Amino acid sequence: MINIKTFYSSVVLSLLVFAQPGFSQDDSHREAVIEFLQVSGASTVIDQTFDQMVPSLQGMAAQLGVSEEQRPIFDKYMRLMMEDMRAAMTWERLEPLLVEVYSEVFTEEEVREMTEFYGTPIGQKMKERMPELAIATSNMTQQLLVEVMPVIQQRQQELIEELAATSSN
Repeated sequence: MINIKTFYSSVVLSLLVFAQPGFSQDDSHREAVIEFLQVSGASTVIDQTFDQMVPSLQGMAAQLGVSEEQRPIFDKYMRLMMEDMRAAMTWERLEPLLVEVYSEVFTEEEVREMTEFYGTPIGQKMKERMPELAIATSNMTQQLLVEVMPVIQQRQQELIEELAATSSN
């Protein structure tokens, strides 16, 4: 007859022995992601993106019809919002989140291949141009949203009216 204490001891020992490679694989995967983030210049891309956002935010003044008299107030709040965003989006806060996300989305092998790509001249060019691409994409998306906003607002109004009509019954 098997001693239950011996059985549980061997199960626990087996789990510890076989689980160990999993931990080291996770560690090497995380280390690969950290290396990728360094090679891809992720921390500098964030700063560059913030720097390139300033002209876009300044363009908002014209879109909002800010007068010259109102401009100092607008500029003050744009500066404060940028400071708030920079404080919230520090590399120290983002890096662990990015490591987690990249580890979940990409295999270790894929991360290593991306790291290799970013080590090439075209990979470096992509790294340098990424903030510009992010801003251009954001501006394009904002323009599309501006175009569809009247339709969305109309749909919201229709929804409110239809809900009001059914609640009075």
